This record gives sequence, C-alpha cells and structure tokens, in this order.
Amino acid sequence: MFETHAKDITPSPFDYDEGLLELAVVRQRFHAEWFYVAQHIRSDEGELSSNMLLIDDINEFKALVSEPTTSSWIRDIYLVTPAAVNKAGVWMIDLLLEMKEVTPSPTLVNRNFIYKVNNAAGYYFSTRVDGNWEGLPSKTLYRR
Repeated sequence: MFETHAKDITPSPFDYDEGLLELAVVRQRFHAEWFYVAQHIRSDEGELSSNMLLIDDINEFKALVSEPTTSSWIRDIYLVTPAAVNKAGVWMIDLLLEMKEVTPSPTLVNRNFIYKVNNAAGYYFSTRVDGNWEGLPSKTLYRR
C-alpha cells in the first residue's frame, strides 16, 4: 500500500481538474512488488495523452488489465521488485511480458504469481518456490 502524510498533499497547479491533488512523497508500507503502468488515454475530442500509474494492489491491477476500453489502454507495464523477489540484492524494475496467477487450492485465500520479465533472470515468483505451487495450473492475467 502506498501512503503519504497530509503535509505532502498539495492542490494541483493544473487547471484541467479542480479535484486533482499532487503527492510530493509517497512510501510503500510493505516491501512487495508493485506495477508501474504506462496508460494511453483518448479524449472525447480524439486527443491522445498518457499517464503513468503506480499500482500495488493486485485487485486494482487485475481490474485495469482485464478491462481495456476504446478510450484507454495499456502501453507497457513495468514490474518493480524488492530483492526478496528478484534475488538480485537490490530493488529492480523490469518490463513485464507476462503474468500468471496460481491459486494452490480453492479453499485458500493465498494467490501466487509468476512474472515473466524482459531480463536475464526471465522469471520472478511472488512466493518462495517450493516445487509444488509453481507447477499447478495457472491463469494468464496479462501478456504483452
């Protein structure tokens, strides 16, 4: 979860959206992977613009990638991972090529994810690989 302090929230100087607030600083409560998403938007007048979204909630991410519209779509998704996930010893950002969800059991709330990335490692796993869950059937959530 991203969070900030009230002192770091300021009204946006841009005129196009009175309700828009800017966050000077955000922090992530937990050391977990998150997504940096390049989204294209077409206005009613046909003008193209783009946004960069920071998403650390898997349900928000799933909703975004599962419902493209004619007025907004995803260009690229980058996976930002802590050392515990990428095994590189530092935080990394990689282009996400594919993401699969594995639910070990219908009675469990826990979900595991397999990320295919554009680097030498090839794959990252959201949960420690144990020889069991990663071989179970999976559902593709995203493919570039």
